[in-house]
Amino acid sequence: MALGKISTYVEESYRTFQEEVAGALDGKQFSLVEPGTADNSVKLNATLGHAIGVMWEKLQPVTGRKDDVTVRMLGKEGTTKVVQNAAISFGVRVMEDSTALTKVKAVPSTAGRYRSIGIKISQGGGAQNDVIEIMDLPETIVVASTDSLTALTFSTSASGAEVAALRDAVKAILEGQSLML
Repeated sequence: MALGKISTYVEESYRTFQEEVAGALDGKQFSLVEPGTADNSVKLNATLGHAIGVMWEKLQPVTGRKDDVTVRMLGKEGTTKVVQNAAISFGVRVMEDSTALTKVKAVPSTAGRYRSIGIKISQGGGAQNDVIEIMDLPETIVVASTDSLTALTFSTSASGAEVAALRDAVKAILEGQSLML
């Protein structure tokens, strides 16, 4: 079975893409990017969970093409720089910020499942729009609830309405904690 030419294989941490819209990534170094609609294209990250890397540099001096950019791919280990959307302490896990998708924020401490893209290793908290260094370590983080719902009991003589009310209450709790789809 022949595999043919695999043009998308990347063993390195960096890969060259074309901007989806020429000039759209000007001045956007260290911003999160996602795949564009055309083959081998990228654009500023606009969808939570779609970031594939960090815009590293424009390549026009090297390639002569106005729309070539280097992207530092996520998940390649080592460290990379990103832009934070608020102060983040040293050692805190970071994720895409849903209010500014080209930047990162601290993974919340509220119960839920989060897609962390790394751990901040820059010293100090910094401020909004500061460039920080993160250890590139994408993974899903599950923050457990502080509520301890361990057992439910009710008498065998409970009415249908009481059982339905209990079921609805438990369902609301589980949905609120993203534990039930």
